[in-house]
Amino acid sequence: MLDNAEKIVRTLNGCGYESYLVGGCVRDMLIAKPIGDIDVTTAANPDMVMELFKSKDIHVVPTGYEHGTVTILLGGESIEVTTFRKDVSTDGRRSTVEFGTSLEEDLLRRDFTINAIAYCPIEHVYIDPYGGREDLKRKTIRAVGLPIERFREDYLRMIRAHRFAATLGFAIEPKTLEALDRAAKEEWYEVLSVERIRDEFNKCFRVADTPSIMLDGMRASGLLHEVMLELLKCVGFEQNRFHDFDLYEHTLRSVDAVPKEKHHIRWAALFHDLGKVETCEGYGPNATFYCHEKVSAEAALRIMRRLKFSNKAAGDIVSLVKCHMLQYSEKMRDASVRKIVAAVGEGRVEDLCTLWYADRRAKRRSPETGLLKSSTALLERLEKMSADEKVFKLKDLAIGGREIMEIKKIPPSAKVGEVLQALYELVIEDTSVNTNEQLREIAERI
Repeated sequence: MLDNAEKIVRTLNGCGYESYLVGGCVRDMLIAKPIGDIDVTTAANPDMVMELFKSKDIHVVPTGYEHGTVTILLGGESIEVTTFRKDVSTDGRRSTVEFGTSLEEDLLRRDFTINAIAYCPIEHVYIDPYGGREDLKRKTIRAVGLPIERFREDYLRMIRAHRFAATLGFAIEPKTLEALDRAAKEEWYEVLSVERIRDEFNKCFRVADTPSIMLDGMRASGLLHEVMLELLKCVGFEQNRFHDFDLYEHTLRSVDAVPKEKHHIRWAALFHDLGKVETCEGYGPNATFYCHEKVSAEAALRIMRRLKFSNKAAGDIVSLVKCHMLQYSEKMRDASVRKIVAAVGEGRVEDLCTLWYADRRAKRRSPETGLLKSSTALLERLEKMSADEKVFKLKDLAIGGREIMEIKKIPPSAKVGEVLQALYELVIEDTSVNTNEQLREIAERI
């Protein structure tokens, strides 16, 4: 990708348009982290960029034309090229910008010094007017210019600061943190789209080894009060004798215990015990939390709808939360194992095992041995059952919806699904009844 970015910079510079790599890609180059997206900033306006590369038969897409951004497709890669910009006004969500005349103006409008470094790949020169490279060495997140102004230009930068602290392992510089905490007390939540907030969590969960740094930083700054009040109710809530940590710390440790490669399950870990506060009986060492998984699943669904997750993503996470209290032992009958599969859904048993592991890993200061073994044992057993055709899925029923409508003399409706589900649960218990003749007889009686 760097080679293609260099070609773009050479092309622009060769036509007299000052151009540089800028932002996160430069930061990651300097700290030897894998580079994701590459951004180029240039003195050329969007029309100039499009005309230049189209004349060379290179595909260009006006992805953010009104903001000065076009995307160049080169060598199978997408690289954004944006005209130098300067901020003019802001509503706290996004700044109104005009095209600038210099690189320094463009760098001034960026959030943190570590993201305000430009690089010329031709001359191998860094342009760093705000000390970003020194802050990288010090592992410091510091706002460009006056911190309170940077946060008020785009309040999302408050959450981004905590994300960078988690993903980079950096500390937020005291004056920047002071301004962040001040901005967090302003009317910021209503001006940000929930999608942008959700995406910051997703970026953290995908990259950070310790995402709890972001979560707890947001708690300390007061940001969680607006974003996820449900989690704050867990702070200081003591659990029973089976836990060394309060509910909040257990939750954060659970999130950290999920590998970032399975980042979507970190959401399930975040939500899995939210219902304990509401269901607690006998507060103290002997407390119980019966059916907390159901209340937790309801809370998870509310939060995910609030953050505008897709129905599928929300359904997958809610299913894991609802099923996290299921237990497995090697003495289980095949029918009981099939019920676990049916409860969590096809293809998500491995995800459930990951959540089980994270939950149990976060209970004790010195976690019990054999945590991974029990999850592995279930997956190995399922693999063997599948090979022996002992794992049963709804689609494997020897009867279909059309036959149910014929037998029950009913039109297409939810009732058809209810009958099929009832038959499915019977067959899970005893696969020998899965013949068309027997299921027709049973359906008539339901």
